[in-house]
Amino acid sequence: MSTVLFSVENHVATITLNRPEALNALNYELRQELAEAWKRIKEDEDIRVGILTGAGRAFCAGVDVKETVRRLEGVQQQPAGGEGPGSSLYALDIYKPLIAAINGPAAGGGLGLALCCDILIAAEGTVFSAPFVARGAFEQNTISLLMKKAPPGWAMYIALSATRFDAETALRIALINEIVPKDDLMGRAYEIAERIVANSYIAVLAVKEKMRLVMDGTLRDALAAEGPRARNFREANESKEGFGAFSEKRQAQFG
Repeated sequence: MSTVLFSVENHVATITLNRPEALNALNYELRQELAEAWKRIKEDEDIRVGILTGAGRAFCAGVDVKETVRRLEGVQQQPAGGEGPGSSLYALDIYKPLIAAINGPAAGGGLGLALCCDILIAAEGTVFSAPFVARGAFEQNTISLLMKKAPPGWAMYIALSATRFDAETALRIALINEIVPKDDLMGRAYEIAERIVANSYIAVLAVKEKMRLVMDGTLRDALAAEGPRARNFREANESKEGFGAFSEKRQAQFG
């Protein structure tokens, strides 16, 4: 079964993360297929808008914990090229408008995937989280996007406390655009996409380009920068304990 479903209708491409039994967690296979989907949206001139959503009850639970634990324990080899393609950075290079139709929980890298989109709508009852510090992890793409898109105080609170927050909070801090009933989510996403498609395509591209240039002025520099504490984190290797504890449903014991 494909881990990513892809369809195109009336110039609108829909990417559906398709590992519902794993809450659409990002394993290496899904990352590879997602990278191909991003590439198709970027290169296919018939596609003018992209929609990203998830199958089942979750949008994306972030990194696949079981796969990560196996890798950290040395049971599974790290794929060539690192964690694999398909991260939020790929979507940031797409010059066409992207809509996140967040159908359920968006955690960790799943939150990052949502934040890489231009317009975010969430189903009622959706919860979000950036649980990296609770796992002994450090995921710079999502953290950088969070700091760029949320008010600084809220971004710090979300990232440092690893606390889950609901869609109403996300709307209040302008992290998402709308909350809609779950049954109406995809209809609303297509409605927004169709309004964009109806406009001048050349103008839409120029407007997105200009707005992203203004917004992303320092994002790339932030992603590339690494201070001494980040280097210390990489050397400490606390992720093995954090992900192992989460997998075993126990409290992590960090040094």
